[in-house]
Amino acid sequence: MGRTKQTVPKRKTPGPVDEDSPLPGGVMPMDEDKVENGATTTTANKTPIKRVAGKRARKVPGAPRKKRRYRNGTLALREIRKYQKSTELLLRKAPFHRLVREIGDDNHSDLRWKGSALAALQTGAEDFLTELFGDCNQVAINDRRVTVFAKDMKLATRLRRDGGTNASSTMAVAVTAAPMAPRVLNTQ
Repeated sequence: MGRTKQTVPKRKTPGPVDEDSPLPGGVMPMDEDKVENGATTTTANKTPIKRVAGKRARKVPGAPRKKRRYRNGTLALREIRKYQKSTELLLRKAPFHRLVREIGDDNHSDLRWKGSALAALQTGAEDFLTELFGDCNQVAINDRRVTVFAKDMKLATRLRRDGGTNASSTMAVAVTAAPMAPRVLNTQ
């Protein structure tokens, strides 16, 4: 046998009508402290309605809502996933374009910029910064830390300057920096 949804029949009358009531429709205002304390109130057709103050208390329109608390790291991970999915530029266009134009004006007096050139510069700059911060994070993890420090940034830029961004060139820098024993050539 299937389950059926049970509904409560609606009341025919909204409640007692009072001509002197300040509320619209002439409805009598209820005594709030009686309702909050669990008192029984009656309507026009004399059916008692029990109202209990508890978890589902009446919402006050002007009261501040309780702020939702997430566990540590939850919002950070959500933000990381959001930016990994997205493809839009992270830096604002107008401030970046102003900076590029300012640097261009310092070096050359009358430069004109195409929009596509500025967009290409911005894309390249964001790609560079993203990879740099990823390298900084790897340096911090290698030092058994989670927080990125300024020394991580210095080391990451030094490794990039000395050997590039990929792992093979970084390993080449490490190998060439290691002291090597002198070779003795056999002249016979």
